[in-house]
Amino acid sequence: MAYAKQACDSFVAETQKITELQEQLTRERVMHLEGFVARLTQTTLEIRTIRH
Repeated sequence: MAYAKQACDSFVAETQKITELQEQLTRERVMHLEGFVARLTQTTLEIRTIRH
């Protein structure tokens, strides 16, 4: 019974670590995407300004 509890506790702890890493990776990807969209938007606005 003790082994089963320890295995379950270890599984939960490792799952939480993986979840935290996935959240961090997602945040980083979103930040990169936000930067890309901001640059794209700025470039689009600059092009529109030049054309008009």
